[in-house]
Amino acid sequence: MTDNNRESFTFEIVEHICKLGQTREDGFTKEFNRVSFRGLPPKWDIREWNHNHTRMTKGITLTDSEMALMLDALAERKERLKALREKREATEMQRTPANEAAEMQKAPASEAADRQGAPVQEAAMGQSIATQDNKEAQSTPAQETAKEQGTTAQEYADNQSLPAQETAEEHAPSVQEPKLEPVSAPDSEDLPASVLDSDDEYVPSHDVNLF
Repeated sequence: MTDNNRESFTFEIVEHICKLGQTREDGFTKEFNRVSFRGLPPKWDIREWNHNHTRMTKGITLTDSEMALMLDALAERKERLKALREKREATEMQRTPANEAAEMQKAPASEAADRQGAPVQEAAMGQSIATQDNKEAQSTPAQETAKEQGTTAQEYADNQSLPAQETAEEHAPSVQEPKLEPVSAPDSEDLPASVLDSDDEYVPSHDVNLF
């Protein structure tokens, strides 16, 4: 671009509409304005400017017809988003009563089941306790009876064994020591002559008690 072109390039911010962001560290800020370049009709302009609007960056310009098309597209988009939002809200509103109704129906059913289940559990526990008490009550007399019968049988056996032992002792034959009669040595007259003439010692043929 020559110096003549630079000198012929003029601009004028006809209308400042808004800023489109924060100011950068170098001092430039993106803005949306209506700007007239070289004395031509103003256009819709988006670009960054310094703080005193003496310098600018590259940007985009829109004519009135282009701006109208963009605004129509934005309006249609807005209506479309609004319709989608309303539809979603209506669906949620319909779903919420249905969920509440289902929960309300489930709640009484659950409470009824709990109410019905509680007596059954209590009855089962009561029957179990009663059965256990009956078993203990029945087993206790049976055990006591068995103990009493066992003691009586033992006493009866002891009572019967004592007379039997006494009777056996009474009827047992008395053992007497044998009486040994003294045996006197035979006279010499009764001995045979062969014995008398023999020098051998006489030995009797059976045991002789000399005392």
